Amino acid sequence: MKTVLYMMRFICTVEGFSGFFLNVFLFRFLIRSTKKNTINKLFIVPIYVSALQGLYLCIAIAFMNFTHILYDGTLAIPLVGPSVQFIPKFWCDLLYEIAFVAMSFMWTLTPSTCILQYTALSRNFHTKWKRLLISFIPTVFCLILIAYTVPMTMPTPELSEIMGRTFKELYGMEQDEFLECYGITIKYAGINVGMKCEDTETPLHSRTKKAY
Repeated sequence: MKTVLYMMRFICTVEGFSGFFLNVFLFRFLIRSTKKNTINKLFIVPIYVSALQGLYLCIAIAFMNFTHILYDGTLAIPLVGPSVQFIPKFWCDLLYEIAFVAMSFMWTLTPSTCILQYTALSRNFHTKWKRLLISFIPTVFCLILIAYTVPMTMPTPELSEIMGRTFKELYGMEQDEFLECYGITIKYAGINVGMKCEDTETPLHSRTKKAY
């Protein structure tokens, strides 16, 4: 299974950097189109937003290598990228939370573009800014809900250790290898609200020092 882990890292890294360069190309195209005024400025706004989201999310995928596993009532989101060990805990948490919200843009932007197109066809008596405001209300509402729920996936050190230990066993990693793990659980809900884990045989540490 360790071969699968290496393949996962390789695929995530290639996918992330490929997406990054594609979004950079998109930005260049948008800037040139804006200068030449070849695209309606009303419709270029969601494209810029999508490109920004894509840039950040692709960089996060390339360096942090997000993945997830669902087992025994627990959704674990390990960051298997080798570079994660060099990111301070505070910044790692922050980057993860931003990436979680940015990932939601893949579907929360869809209603905005649809409504924008609808207002352009049937509500053209509204000003451009009013049409943009109406179009992005669903997206903003969804983002607020998602941002509110992201902290639920920030586990206690005890739960993080349990999820990390399971992932390491599954993919053949050494137990003292570094692994940052996020997620949410039903089975270990008591641990995740601050209760001590007394049934484990090894000390619980959310971030080990040994590198890959």
